[in-house]
Amino acid sequence: MIEFRWLVAVMIQGLVQVSFVAAPVSLMLPLLFGLTHASLYGLAVSADAVGALAGSLIGIGLHTKKPGLYALLALVAQMPQLVVIADHRSVLWLIPCGFVTGLGLSVFGVAWTTAIQVTTPRDMLGRVFTLDALSNSALMPLGLVLAGYLVPRFGVSVVAWTSAVIRAASIIIVLPVPGVSAFGQDPV
Repeated sequence: MIEFRWLVAVMIQGLVQVSFVAAPVSLMLPLLFGLTHASLYGLAVSADAVGALAGSLIGIGLHTKKPGLYALLALVAQMPQLVVIADHRSVLWLIPCGFVTGLGLSVFGVAWTTAIQVTTPRDMLGRVFTLDALSNSALMPLGLVLAGYLVPRFGVSVVAWTSAVIRAASIIIVLPVPGVSAFGQDPV
């Protein structure tokens, strides 16, 4: 019997972080840039994309017995972006932070996709990728609505700090699940 608890745990972690971290960030970034540096918003998004390319190249070269541990720790790369959003006095720092965020998310993405392909039986691969895609997008609209409701009431700082706590907690909670640190690639 193949153990898939680790897969489900990471999918739930992804659902939480996309809904309650990525969604608020996608709302707050243009708001912050629009207040002071609207012309630089595109540069920040481009920096994220360049970081994602670099992270993909790094992820391809990641050969370790604990790919899940390194992949989840790569998600911490978004923390500087969340701190700058929460502080929102130095919006220009969001450009290099966007690069770092893109890098970390891509390292995770490459390791995660590789782990699914390596550990999932071929006859289940399509279903697992479908569940992964669904879990990553299912609550995104709710996260956007919630962020749109909370930002005007509590402010960007409170929402960004809350997202940072959710990011950290979602990583810490999932790491002890058997199989997560190795992404199911070795006996636990």
